[in-house]
Amino acid sequence: MAMSKKNHIGGKKKKGKHTTIIDAAVRPVAIAKRMPEITGVAPGFIKMGLSSTRGGIAIKIKSERSCILLCIRGNTSAQEIRLYAPNISDAVRHIADEFQKDGIQIYVQ
Repeated sequence: MAMSKKNHIGGKKKKGKHTTIIDAAVRPVAIAKRMPEITGVAPGFIKMGLSSTRGGIAIKIKSERSCILLCIRGNTSAQEIRLYAPNISDAVRHIADEFQKDGIQIYVQ
C-alpha cells in the first residue's frame, strides 16, 4: 500500500472509500501496511476540533469479529482505522508489539 500524498493512503491493501488519515495515524498505518498478515486498511471518518491533548497520541486496539479497530487520538483530532487480517488475535499481538517497539503508546481492549 502506497502513501501517495501526505496523509493519504492507496494501493492493494487500501479498503473503503476514505483515503485521508490524520497526522497521528501516519506512523501506525505505515507500520501496519508493512505487516504481511494485514490484508486491508480502511480509514474511517475524522473527528476534528477536539480539546487539545498537548501533542500526545494515544491508540486503542480492539479486536472485532471481522477486523482490528484502531481508535487513534491525536492532538485535536481522532480517527478509527480498521485493519483486516485472517487471524485477528495473532495480528493484534503482532501490531501491539510493533507499535510498542516504535514507541507508540497503546491500550489493548
